[in-house]
Amino acid sequence: MARSSSTDSHVSSLTIPRRTRSLISRIPSPYERSRAKFRGCSHGARSTLAGVRRDSDEAYVIDLCDELLAERARRQHRFDWLVGDAGRDGRCRQLPVDAYYERRALVVEYRERQHDEAVPFFDRRQTVSGVGRGVQRRLYDLRREEEIPRHGLRLVIVRPRDLACDGRQRLRRTRAEDLAALTALFGASDAP
Repeated sequence: MARSSSTDSHVSSLTIPRRTRSLISRIPSPYERSRAKFRGCSHGARSTLAGVRRDSDEAYVIDLCDELLAERARRQHRFDWLVGDAGRDGRCRQLPVDAYYERRALVVEYRERQHDEAVPFFDRRQTVSGVGRGVQRRLYDLRREEEIPRHGLRLVIVRPRDLACDGRQRLRRTRAEDLAALTALFGASDAP
């Protein structure tokens, strides 16, 4: 069915300002956005890149750890020796850790409630390993707990209940209380 010439002339006469065309051309596709999280990172960091999860509880806790330890963590750092199960392509992906403090040989993992209890929203998906996401998360947490100390690094696991939180384990973000709790978790040897 042919379009009417009046519609065609209307569309062809539609002009988009150059600035708008320039902005539209810079909008990345969903694939490009997911790939951009990792591009340009010398150490695999992604949590503060382009605002990704910048306001998350994890980012808040790691920011407090940075302050307390007077060192900037390598966020979402990946080690060659810490790998997950093989994917469809047969390759094993490196598992990220939440924060790595190289000078202190320290890894900090912030474990939200889905790490300790079943949360259907997070667990509903099947993984390439053939198990549910909740089971895979527990397996990977155990792998981190075994492999990190085996490679001479100290692992500190921070849970919401270790800090000031409500009954649903949402952080209250009371900075002074949270810094005191983290100081106790790290122990006197890691405090500045």
